[in-house]
Amino acid sequence: MPLSRRHIRAMALLVLALSLVSVTPAADAPGDLLRRQFESAKSSLAAGNLDLAESSFRQAIALGLRQIGNLSISPAAASAACRKSSRRL
Repeated sequence: MPLSRRHIRAMALLVLALSLVSVTPAADAPGDLLRRQFESAKSSLAAGNLDLAESSFRQAIALGLRQIGNLSISPAAASAACRKSSRRL
């Protein structure tokens, strides 16, 4: 049975997210990496480079989702993140 476009896109996003894991320097804090990736995406969009902007936004989303997944594994970290985000709002 052939794969649908939705499944192909999901697998491509997964591969992209996994590839980021291997190229991410260990010294980078996850929040800093996400912030830099998002800023890069915004810069690409402002410069009119839509292909690079799309790719960068997808990478930023993948990083954010990975961080959310990590929070679900550690309830203490999730509580701390909720308190920090509540203070920022």
